Amino acid sequence: AAISMDQREIASFVGFDSVASFDQAEQVYRQGGNSESFAELTLVAPLTASIQKDATITATAVDGTVVAGTAYTNYNQGDSTIGVRYPTGDAYLRHVNCRVGGLPASLSDTSQCIEESGSVT
Repeated sequence: AAISMDQREIASFVGFDSVASFDQAEQVYRQGGNSESFAELTLVAPLTASIQKDATITATAVDGTVVAGTAYTNYNQGDSTIGVRYPTGDAYLRHVNCRVGGLPASLSDTSQCIEESGSVT
């Protein structure tokens, strides 16, 4: 579903037939938006233990809710910045509550994006 949504956005931008719209289509192609959304989180304290790629991570979103995602890669004890990949699902609309990446602001959804600074569990 997430890839299909990105493909739909790419097709809509290409349909405008302008340099700017082609550039926007390329951004969605390269960075996703509905798919491949992730957060880069600066931790308030360095990691006290390592985290393996794809491990489940929870953190606080900008709206105060707890958001679950997975570790973008392996992280070592002492690291102070980590990446968290948001889940995508099969539901066509709002499959993920943080849609960013290559999407323009008018199509982005940051309501449940992880805060830029905080802690994880």
